[in-house]
Amino acid sequence: MAFWNKDEKHSAVTEEQILSALKQVQDPDLRKDIVSLGFIRNLKIDSGKVSFDLNLTTPACPVKDQLRDQAIALVKG
Repeated sequence: MAFWNKDEKHSAVTEEQILSALKQVQDPDLRKDIVSLGFIRNLKIDSGKVSFDLNLTTPACPVKDQLRDQAIALVKG
């Protein structure tokens, strides 16, 4: 879902760094982070490009866009 092209001037990004950033995104109903809830799937890092799927408990989740936007912003940051 999210894609990020890490600037080559910086050191390579790790899965641990990405998951640490994504742990800041909290599901407001379940009051836990999206990593602990298992919402992050298919995390891939290839030549500085990061991609992952954000799988929520229901496709009709009212805050899905908010969670997606927060996740993308944190990974890009």
